[in-house]
Amino acid sequence: MADLSAMEKKLAEYKCDTNEAVKLKLVRFQEDVEDDSTTFNPEYTHQVFGDDEIVFGYRGLQIQLFYTAGNLNTFFRILFSSKVTEKFDCVEVPECQQIIRGKCQASASWTKAVACFCCRK
Repeated sequence: MADLSAMEKKLAEYKCDTNEAVKLKLVRFQEDVEDDSTTFNPEYTHQVFGDDEIVFGYRGLQIQLFYTAGNLNTFFRILFSSKVTEKFDCVEVPECQQIIRGKCQASASWTKAVACFCCRK
């Protein structure tokens, strides 16, 4: 039983509250991209990640969705310190990028390069 508890503790490190992991920002100036004081979290993420608002499989997950204030071009990046690489009781690690892009209807205006995001008009 002690082994199960240790395993549960280890796996708990890979559960992320998506309300905390998602970082939103409206960018008016290039300096805003690096300014953490303008970043905010959504109140709810169940529409994208399910009723539990939890993603399993990542440690230190951060999903950055930044939008230019004028035309809503989108900067999209996923950061994490580590990711589970094996299955646990048939639970697979979801690909957050596919989930977000599928729910948010990603378009050609999405980028993962800060330089491209900041120069788009």
